Amino acid sequence: MKITLSNELREKLTSVHGVTKAEIEECFDNREVDSGLPVNPEQNTFFVARTNRGRPLGITYKLAEKVVHVLQLPDKTVTMEQEGPFFEVVEVDSAGPLCEKVRGIDCTDEPIDSNKAKELVPRSRDFGFSEGQPIDRYYVDQFISRYREDIRGRVLEIADDNYTKRFGKERVTQSDILHIKPVQSATLVGNLENGEGVPVGAFDCIILTQTLPFIYNAKAAIQNCFKALKPGGTLLCTVNGISQISRFDMDRWGDYWRFTDLSLKTLLLEVFPEQLLKLETYGNLQSAKTFLSGVPAQEMQISDLNFHDSDYQVLIAARATKAQTST
Repeated sequence: MKITLSNELREKLTSVHGVTKAEIEECFDNREVDSGLPVNPEQNTFFVARTNRGRPLGITYKLAEKVVHVLQLPDKTVTMEQEGPFFEVVEVDSAGPLCEKVRGIDCTDEPIDSNKAKELVPRSRDFGFSEGQPIDRYYVDQFISRYREDIRGRVLEIADDNYTKRFGKERVTQSDILHIKPVQSATLVGNLENGEGVPVGAFDCIILTQTLPFIYNAKAAIQNCFKALKPGGTLLCTVNGISQISRFDMDRWGDYWRFTDLSLKTLLLEVFPEQLLKLETYGNLQSAKTFLSGVPAQEMQISDLNFHDSDYQVLIAARATKAQTST
């Protein structure tokens, strides 16, 4: 079967989403696909198309009374809400109109049903921020709250001072915000990867939440955090385990790593003494699946969120303290 992009979506892609005509022609014009799904509004199912190599080309589905189109380009995914057709059929092969017996998601002869179609895309691509608190942030809150007494004296946080304000309170004598760019909120402009602009031996506490995955040389960043701490100072660090790509970060400075407790521990032990290092993992199968779907923490039971299975690490957290006398 051969398809092409509908004129309505073609216009919106170019005018709103900045997709070039060349990209549209390459990805969607007169494309041969080996699976499709007939429109069936009663089952909230519209159309799924895959290329003959099995790569998803696009999905249209209905969720909570909204029609959502997801289009896959070579280097990005475009999601939009809009009524109207997704693809227009240019040519149908002998298998029959719109492949009455279509090939399924796994490229077998099983039909595609509405539930499988919706499973191909998350409910949101912003980790759940648009609907509440992301599950990984729920776990970050738990970790930072547990070690709130370490947030004292001069404290450094990355990009903003959210956790410093919420958990440090009167124990904090000076709050610094490090940003790689000279934004208004930054008190320090610097780079953790090369240490430029980061004071040495200056901080009683560094709060480093969800930052290392976006630094290519994570090892150097940890070493520079160690240097920036005063003797006896503490690093409170969290990193992603199971997680989607952060498209915001990927398009700006990069999204490089997902960690395990072993990889984070190994990196930290290169500079911090083992007796002053404590690691924790957060998450389980259900919270991992829910997090990947972009569903917020509020939609899970607290007891389910607080059950932790070390084989399904949504978040890895570490409390690492610099020795009082450090070489």
